[in-house]
Amino acid sequence: MNTINKHTASIFLGLCFIFFCESTLFAQNKPSSDDLFTEARKEAFDAKNYKKAIRLAQEALVLSPNYTDIQVFLGRLYTWTEKTDSARFIFKKVLTANPLHEDALQANFDLEYWNNRFPRALEIAEVAVGAYPNRENFTTDKAKALRAMGKAQEALNTIDDFLGSHPASTDLQNLQVNLKNELSVYRLGLNYSFTYFDKRFTQPWQLAGLSLGKQYRWGSVNMGINYAHRFGSDATEFELESYPSLAKGLYAYIGGASSISSYGLFAKYRVGLSLYKSLGHGFELEAGFRHLRFSDNTTIYVGGLGKYLGNSFVQLRTYLTPNSNGVSNSFTLSNRFYLSDNRFDYVGFSVGTGVSPDDKAQVNNLTNQLQTFKLGAEYSRNVRKKTTLSVSINWINEEYLTSTFGNQFGANFSIQHRFR
Repeated sequence: MNTINKHTASIFLGLCFIFFCESTLFAQNKPSSDDLFTEARKEAFDAKNYKKAIRLAQEALVLSPNYTDIQVFLGRLYTWTEKTDSARFIFKKVLTANPLHEDALQANFDLEYWNNRFPRALEIAEVAVGAYPNRENFTTDKAKALRAMGKAQEALNTIDDFLGSHPASTDLQNLQVNLKNELSVYRLGLNYSFTYFDKRFTQPWQLAGLSLGKQYRWGSVNMGINYAHRFGSDATEFELESYPSLAKGLYAYIGGASSISSYGLFAKYRVGLSLYKSLGHGFELEAGFRHLRFSDNTTIYVGGLGKYLGNSFVQLRTYLTPNSNGVSNSFTLSNRFYLSDNRFDYVGFSVGTGVSPDDKAQVNNLTNQLQTFKLGAEYSRNVRKKTTLSVSINWINEEYLTSTFGNQFGANFSIQHRFR
């Protein structure tokens, strides 16, 4: 009996030893919160797999619920995937425990700024600047929020104060230049357009314009004179435009022009109105109309939807013209990629159908085309701080008679100088 008991005990001890070893080995193979954090970062930054990165970060927080770096990283992941409520919950939790946590303040600012909640972003930036007065990034954040709220002069003052003691801050110097450009009261512009036809006309079309604009607190006003040379004739028109800010996230375009001579080259008169509304999450909606008077009246309705994607602004725009045969339409898909924080530095591309009533080089060609396909490219660059040079080219394949097509090749050059 004792022999059996000893044998049983040996087996039991052996099983316990095996279980203990397997448990130890399993525990050694189980990833730690740091391991999961490292893997989550690789999935986010290398593979751009945010969904998997979120899952890994959540698993890491199960193991280490108060691991602040992982909490902030998860909040950023929620921000990048537009889960704004979840991101706010995370950042609130971290900042409640530590109101001056540097990374959490930066991440929370980015969340609110990218979602156009500029007053809240400014509150966060002011707390951060108060806690970290020598951090360039927080001063930049405060200036950006003020600028977005239409307080460009306050933004410039904030930057000037920081640069007084930190003159080597290159990024802030660039933002300082941009703000000074925006605060320049006057804008003087000159442009020239040239259009060549391979079949339809033997002589090219030429258009030149001179404009003067002034910036006010509520928006801007521009007036100009345009000169056209087409079909061996000359004509001029006077133009007046304004871009007033009506409310938070709402502004307008109001414009009009009147031909001074030779009504065939310009409309006798034209007027236009568009409203632009920010929808949040980087979306912007446009709705309006254009009315032109040649020998007959033409009313064209415009609608557009745009979205900011990183450094790009993508927009789909349509013009609808009711007529006796129904409604004719044109569509343009454009993408403008900004090369810096300066809104004058960009490259753009467009593709579409039909002719736009806002294209001054084509405005007297609106009712003459049956089918039209077009491609365009533009480049704009700010030079010498307050001067912008722009060039654009386009190709239009047009059906100007039934089943008869021709090509247009156009180029536009412009220069604008801003001054006080």
